[in-house]
Amino acid sequence: MSLSHILGIASEYSISHGLITIDQIVDQAAKNNMPSVALTDHLNMFGLVKFFLKAEKKGIKPISGSSIRVLFEGDDFAHELLCLAKNNSGHKNLMKVLSRSHNNTNFSSPIITFPR
Repeated sequence: MSLSHILGIASEYSISHGLITIDQIVDQAAKNNMPSVALTDHLNMFGLVKFFLKAEKKGIKPISGSSIRVLFEGDDFAHELLCLAKNNSGHKNLMKVLSRSHNNTNFSSPIITFPR
């Protein structure tokens, strides 16, 4: 599958980044005969169960994803990274990274830090 067949979008679960509902995402993907669509909410994966159920029911391959914020040691600002899970293992790893970012109490918002 090429990436040109994937649409990544933030839903209402990304309060300040997306207002479209999961139903609207899946309905538009079906209307446009898209074989797959990725839900890429900002810093969370809260809507994935609903998304997977709706997409599979319409014959669309659901892809899990999320944006995460990454800060490298020595940098003054964080970078936003969009991640897509290739398989179930990738999905689990993305959930771990997001959990780790939310448990990072050194910052006021979820962030992953990396040494240089």
